[in-house]
Amino acid sequence: MKRAWLHLTLVAAALTALGLSTLAYVVLYHEPGLLARLVFFWAVIVTGAGLSLLPLALVHRRFRGRLPRAATLWREGLLVGAFLGLWAWLQLDRLASPWVLMALGLALALLELVWLLWTESTDAS
Repeated sequence: MKRAWLHLTLVAAALTALGLSTLAYVVLYHEPGLLARLVFFWAVIVTGAGLSLLPLALVHRRFRGRLPRAATLWREGLLVGAFLGLWAWLQLDRLASPWVLMALGLALALLELVWLLWTESTDAS
């Protein structure tokens, strides 16, 4: 069990470091062209996924009593990163109102809920 937490911590730290260093490089050394924006959004997604892995694992441990499979944590981390990336993208045209962000968060949470229910029903049969 301790080995899983160590592995998860190392992966989360590596993703966060990669994302933050890429964000710093793009913001400091590039003009906001198309490629720089794409790299920026990719780095936001990677950073969000890396920062959310440990809290997601702790929530699973608290409410389920065990760690989920690695694929579940990866998927949920990428959903958090996608939420942050979409939030940053919506900020470009000043479209990120609280209602839009709430709808986006609910849509991603519903997507995860449907995925969890679908995988549990296919595992049971």
